[in-house]
Amino acid sequence: MFKRFHPRLLLLALLPTLAACDVVEGIVTEQEPAPSTAALFPVRLDNAWGFVDARGRMTIEPRYVGAGAFSEGVGRARVGNGWRVGFVHPDGEWLIEPRFEEAGSFSEGLAAVRIDGRWGYVDQRGALAIAPAYTAASAFREGRAFVRTLQYKWVYLDNKGNEVRAETTPLNLQEHGGGDFANGLALVHPSGQGWGYVGKDGALAIPAEYQSAQPFSDGLAAVKVSDRWGYINTKREMVIAPGFVGAGAFSDGLAPVRTGNLWGYANKQGASVIEAAYEEARPFREGRAAVRVGTKWGFIDKTGAVVIAPALDGVESFQNGLAVVYKSAGAATRHGYVDRAGAYVWVPTD
Repeated sequence: MFKRFHPRLLLLALLPTLAACDVVEGIVTEQEPAPSTAALFPVRLDNAWGFVDARGRMTIEPRYVGAGAFSEGVGRARVGNGWRVGFVHPDGEWLIEPRFEEAGSFSEGLAAVRIDGRWGYVDQRGALAIAPAYTAASAFREGRAFVRTLQYKWVYLDNKGNEVRAETTPLNLQEHGGGDFANGLALVHPSGQGWGYVGKDGALAIPAEYQSAQPFSDGLAAVKVSDRWGYINTKREMVIAPGFVGAGAFSDGLAPVRTGNLWGYANKQGASVIEAAYEEARPFREGRAAVRVGTKWGFIDKTGAVVIAPALDGVESFQNGLAVVYKSAGAATRHGYVDRAGAYVWVPTD
């Protein structure tokens, strides 16, 4: 369930073990969920799920069989009666009663929900904004969502449910994990072609000519030319020449890059600013980046200084001041939270 740099499709369900993930049976990308206006975090205690605040204080007592992170001031929770998913207020009251088979986080005022095997979107009143007519759906980003029709074709929708298509919109888009819009462009992979980008009108803005590519972030996108990665801007200009064995998304002005067997970080001029010393490295979020040394994960700051020593079995990126961390306990995996200084806010529990 840990995010990686190369686009991929993740099929997720709102299960207790996936409570900290953005859950939509469709596309999950490196982009983080929308910041929560009420930052509450799901925790498991005595086989039930509840929510704590950023200080680790229990605000919604454990009562659910599954829970998902708050986004736009609303959390997701699953109840045992019919295993339905609903949305809760920070005070624990239902905003939308549990009636969905699955549900994703709210983003731009809408949440993907599955009803009778089909995906649509609801608003925070619980009213259907887009009828359930899709076999997969992603969260809205920049007014667009990537969905799969009943004919198993991938298309973009606007927030009114209209298909976004232009004369140069590629046909037969393939599913992948980077279809969200960022910086006005979305990564696409037309069948039989390379990777390119479409604009918000659906028209092909950057030709599908790259061997591989990643979504835009911080104004740049990693693209693969031959066997090396470089970065282009939204005007298709190659601003960092292909020279990396691996490359990740820019954030806070830095991007994880691999020059040999190890990962480090480069700036927007392509210069190395944090020495390659890690088996795996992720983009910065809230001034911290997750890095792996051997089999263990920790966090560094933008100077490369270690702020959380690599001693964790798994981590997620920081969101709203906390990061999910994982510790193995035999066959079980426990999850908890640390703050930016590395202090436990919630000690990992089953």
